[in-house]
Amino acid sequence: MKFNRSLEEFRDSVLLFGILTFSLPLKTPAIQSFLESILQISFPIQLSTYTLFLPFWLGISVLFHLRRIPEVWNQVKTPLLLMALLFVWMWLGAWFSEWRDHSLKHAGRYSIHLLVFLTFLLLVRSQNFRSMAVVLLSWFLVVSGLTIAENFFPNWRLQPWLASLGLRLEIHWVPEGHRLSSLFENPNPYGIISTSMLGIGLFLFLQKHLILGIMGAFAAIWGVVQSGSRNPVFTLFICIFCMLLIFSKKLKWNQLQKYQYLITLISVLLILSLGTLFFFENPLVNRLNPVIRDLSKINSITEILELDKLRSELYISVIDYLINNQNLLGTGPKTFEFLDDFSHLSPNQRYHAHNAWLTIWVEMGWVGLSLAFGFIASWFWKFRRASLCLWFSVLVLCLGQMLDYFIWQITFMTVQSLIFILMAASSNYGSSKDQ
Repeated sequence: MKFNRSLEEFRDSVLLFGILTFSLPLKTPAIQSFLESILQISFPIQLSTYTLFLPFWLGISVLFHLRRIPEVWNQVKTPLLLMALLFVWMWLGAWFSEWRDHSLKHAGRYSIHLLVFLTFLLLVRSQNFRSMAVVLLSWFLVVSGLTIAENFFPNWRLQPWLASLGLRLEIHWVPEGHRLSSLFENPNPYGIISTSMLGIGLFLFLQKHLILGIMGAFAAIWGVVQSGSRNPVFTLFICIFCMLLIFSKKLKWNQLQKYQYLITLISVLLILSLGTLFFFENPLVNRLNPVIRDLSKINSITEILELDKLRSELYISVIDYLINNQNLLGTGPKTFEFLDDFSHLSPNQRYHAHNAWLTIWVEMGWVGLSLAFGFIASWFWKFRRASLCLWFSVLVLCLGQMLDYFIWQITFMTVQSLIFILMAASSNYGSSKDQ
């Protein structure tokens, strides 16, 4: 019996690692060229690991866990209903969109997120969520390791190595200050994922995976620094403040001894992080220094908006559009960039509203916004007794999209879905004693 349980855990770990890997934004030009020459057709999209292999891998994962479907439905019925309605509404908006073909294409792409989330619900449960967290952090270390190798070994480059395998990563380096995006499409989601991995590392440290937890925490800090993104730093401080409020209410001072090792590790990480920031030149310091300098000169609230004038102008334009255009279905998925109301903005600003809620509101209307908010609120409420470290990671992922929008990035959404469900599993999701 114990052997069978170990075998199932190993199988699920392999399935999870495959889902995470196939969600990477890797194009497959060699395979596409081969298929087009054999089939004598031309594909309308660029084939990638997440269009070729991920659906197949998800299907295999679901087949192994079909018996869990009724159990999952009974335990997370309300959040699943809200999510189902959200995606139905998204497809309706895409069908009636002014840019129907473009919108339907991206509705299909976004639906992969739903398939991944549902598969994780079957794959992860309270009996195996610790091993699933180990797989996630190990995968993140591999991804970070490839980026670290490229950073420290100038004769080795990731792109040529991927090309030798018939793969292509569309976005890797960002010219501005050599900010790293790792195997993500952009440095900003890489920075937010790295911040959320800090919670995963601390969680595994408490679960006696000491070496893996410490390595994960250091890799997370390195990722935040090398991404050069300011969003993770802002999000991290907000989340730490929120967690301290929660922690102080749950624990008495005489209970702190129980967490002395965790407190020690966090203190060491903070010291090393501050040392890295202030004593070594890096992309994050280069972008934070002007902000810190401007903050010291602020005398009024209006001057705060000047710190990020581009985002301030964008938010004002989006809010003005929403006030004057009450579109029930929204404009359709991934159509923000086509709206004439934002033609005065720079090309980099027009892709989305740099805020998840505002972008959803524009593209899916107030009904879509309400359903999205309802799902998040119901999930947090149902699993409010989850592990604080995992709760922290989910909070990072949610707040990190207050100043950006990563729903278009499939790797980010895959990792986010998994961490949401790890949080649920730590609250006895998937067991007969579900809370």
